[in-house]
Amino acid sequence: MLDSLMYLNNNILEFNMSRFAEIKSLVDSLEGDMDKFYSKGNKTAGTRARKTLQELKKVAQEVRVEIQDKKND
Repeated sequence: MLDSLMYLNNNILEFNMSRFAEIKSLVDSLEGDMDKFYSKGNKTAGTRARKTLQELKKVAQEVRVEIQDKKND
């Protein structure tokens, strides 16, 4: 029983850290496009930046809901 619980906790931790890694990856990919848009006026980079920001917003909302659900358990 204790082993099963520890396994479950480790899986939850790995899942949450993978979501955090996903957020970090999105932010990292955003940096280049933001620079290209603001420094060089590259409109296509602006489009990519907006798309990445929308995805970041979606993932952040999903994580917020997961945190709230876990907090309420």
